[in-house]
Amino acid sequence: MKKQSPGALFAAKVAARIREFRTIREISEEALVKAANLTPVEVELLNAESEDMTRNMLERIAAVFNVHPAVLCMDPNEHAIAKLLESQRDLPKDKFQKFAGELISKGFSRSSGAA
Repeated sequence: MKKQSPGALFAAKVAARIREFRTIREISEEALVKAANLTPVEVELLNAESEDMTRNMLERIAAVFNVHPAVLCMDPNEHAIAKLLESQRDLPKDKFQKFAGELISKGFSRSSGAA
């Protein structure tokens, strides 16, 4: 079996996390596409778990879920910061974005011992 590159593994985790949020929030793929203004190419990248997903694309998807884009990139079972962000996701959007930005900019994940 061919070993996946780190980028491919990361893309697969991000795509799985987006599917998880869609399920939890009961948002269909069609509704996400419309709300995040995704192009057909971006939908294909997402469904293919492509390494070519862009930051802008993830930011638009995160905005639909009212989370910081970093939340889509981290598994709460693997990263302490993701677990903390998950616990605060019901804050109003502006407060959550500020909270998440401050944590990430201060390097919380590095200082917490998370990988």
